[in-house]
Amino acid sequence: MQMRPEPIHDPADLEEIFALRVAAWRARTDYFPEIERWADSEDAKAVHWAVRDRGRIVAAARLTIHDSLAYVPNAEIFRDVLPASLDGPIASLNRLVVAASHSGQGHSASLDRVRIDHARLEGCRHVIGETYAGMKRIAQLGDLGFKVAGTARPYGSGPLAAVKAARNLSVERADRVATIVHLRLAAAE
Repeated sequence: MQMRPEPIHDPADLEEIFALRVAAWRARTDYFPEIERWADSEDAKAVHWAVRDRGRIVAAARLTIHDSLAYVPNAEIFRDVLPASLDGPIASLNRLVVAASHSGQGHSASLDRVRIDHARLEGCRHVIGETYAGMKRIAQLGDLGFKVAGTARPYGSGPLAAVKAARNLSVERADRVATIVHLRLAAAE
């Protein structure tokens, strides 16, 4: 049975996603803060998708859409990497997580495709995102048409600010830097 992304609307499913975010990041780094759930103000207005295995959510991602770069989640990480004058609407790929038990099964790519398709349907001119996952993930995004725009600036707040700060002090994962990616949709050309 092939697992496919499905749109998420149920508050109980969102709570499961918020817990998965923490579990997935804790599996990747020792630097993730001691929290039980990871939610933010963008979650209420975002579009969410998840992949289930036997009823349990094993991968999830969200998409937010904004009129300008200044309003995307964690806009500070894009400063001086993408032009502030980027035409809206701008879709922001964020909060992609996959349970460690389901890594390497193509869930990231399927969640990326559904989010890009949604951005197109909504008339977005650009899709942007950021990844810590390394060269394999960057290549995967490149296969979808994304271009590397540069290195992300530090997060101003939230759990990833702690991860980024700790990683800057560590050489443990020096091969992985926060990379900004950008996809210009046909509507923008």
